[in-house]
Amino acid sequence: MLFVMRHGKYEHDPERLTPEGKRQAEVAADTIKTKLGRGIILIASSAPRATETGEIVAEKLNLDAEHFMRNKKLNAYGNHPEGCGSFEDMLSTILEEAEVELDMDSMTTREADDVLLVAHAPLVAATMGYHFEESYRVPYCLPVEYDPDVWQTPELW
Repeated sequence: MLFVMRHGKYEHDPERLTPEGKRQAEVAADTIKTKLGRGIILIASSAPRATETGEIVAEKLNLDAEHFMRNKKLNAYGNHPEGCGSFEDMLSTILEEAEVELDMDSMTTREADDVLLVAHAPLVAATMGYHFEESYRVPYCLPVEYDPDVWQTPELW
């Protein structure tokens, strides 16, 4: 399965997670541990708040370097999805760079049952079927399953 999660609560200057944001990431990791399959590949946006969230989750899940990666395109798509193409195109590019093959029908990979993208509110909002203007409604550190029937493409925003 493919999941998308917003980073933890953060401070703007310097950009880092707040103590509450760190706790949110730890709680998310505990939830992920109990809900997800035989393994997980975690890809975090390169933005410090998402990377730090990803690092906390990866540490709690004992993920090695092959299963925890950072990606700049996920940062761009997560913050400004308009003009970035479809979610599937973005996902294919990110996974190709990570050398992960995702079966788009079953949403699984050879390496793991689950892929978790740690990104930003606009990307998670689209996954939840919200419009861009509703991004503020996206809670911190809540893994959301990607469902192509719910997905709101940036063109609809």
